[in-house]
Amino acid sequence: ASYAVVRGESARAIVAEAERVGAGVLAFATHGQSGLRGMWAGSVGAKLLAQFHRPLLLVPVAGSGAVSHG
Repeated sequence: ASYAVVRGESARAIVAEAERVGAGVLAFATHGQSGLRGMWAGSVGAKLLAQFHRPLLLVPVAGSGAVSHG
């Protein structure tokens, strides 16, 4: 596991760094907003889903009201 501090538009910068280091998976905390609601709220998680084409682990933030569908 590793981490990096990058600058720029969040999702684009995260994807660029993950591709630069050859990340096999990306773990990301989320408030659980999805679909149109997430897109209108500027959800970084929704943008990552559209831009990152490798495994993505989205972890709900405690107390966020996110619902698990498993």
